[in-house]
Amino acid sequence: MKKKKLVTVDEFFAGTTHFDEKLYDRNEDGGFTLKSEVVKIVNKETEFHWNNGGKEIHEKLQTIPGYRNSEEFKSYMKKVKS
Repeated sequence: MKKKKLVTVDEFFAGTTHFDEKLYDRNEDGGFTLKSEVVKIVNKETEFHWNNGGKEIHEKLQTIPGYRNSEEFKSYMKKVKS
């Protein structure tokens, strides 16, 4: 068995490309919590998408089998990601 150095969760996240420490505050458990201003931005964007077609897309995903493979769904997701 190879000897491997154990790392903490903080070391793991800090070493990932998806982790931007500027967006987080340390919490009392030693972990990370999104900063309140980031949460406000994310919530605002989510509400915008929900009110501009997201609710209808969600309902169709829940009720129409195979809707995830439809051109309408793919087109909507391309708009959301851009």
